[in-house]
Amino acid sequence: MSQSNVLANTRLLLAFQPSAASLIVLRLTRHRDWRHRTRAAVVLANTERKGGLMEPRQSIEHLRNEHAEILRVTDKIEVALSLASREEFTSRQKGLAELRTLQQGLIGISQHCGSEDCILESIYHHYLDGQRHERICTQHLGIFRLIVSLRRELPFFTADSVAEAIPQGEDLVARIREHIAYEEEMLAYIENSRLQLQ
Repeated sequence: MSQSNVLANTRLLLAFQPSAASLIVLRLTRHRDWRHRTRAAVVLANTERKGGLMEPRQSIEHLRNEHAEILRVTDKIEVALSLASREEFTSRQKGLAELRTLQQGLIGISQHCGSEDCILESIYHHYLDGQRHERICTQHLGIFRLIVSLRRELPFFTADSVAEAIPQGEDLVARIREHIAYEEEMLAYIENSRLQLQ
């Protein structure tokens, strides 16, 4: 990956961690952050990389794999929050440490929420009506804002103050689960719509 591609793909990351070292450690993949490119550039790059545009079936499969990964990270967040909510100091300390190790997973979830213009998720644009698509966008925005807030505050929490993060973390977990369930429902709807058209 060229240096210009790395810089283009890390614009979202700069909002979270502007240090140059974090750019090296937390490189974003090319296919997830197309928000700063024109639609023509996205289609051209996707065509060059894949030998053609991704089929709807492939997009659905990719999104389902992404959902499984997001739910895996969400489970880890939930475990860390459970530890952080305990009375014992060592449990709170361990929960805080685990929350901090999930930074990259939180970035991945943010990318999912910020990639609405990505060619991969254009399947939603193509098959869903305005109301359904708007609900996905609204959910993405709410999750993205919670992650930004949590990531901004996380470095300042201590084992004694981490309990302040619990309500926000629990809200984040609930919203992610609700969102993934809704997207899965929409993917099933899209699959059924495609079958009816055949």
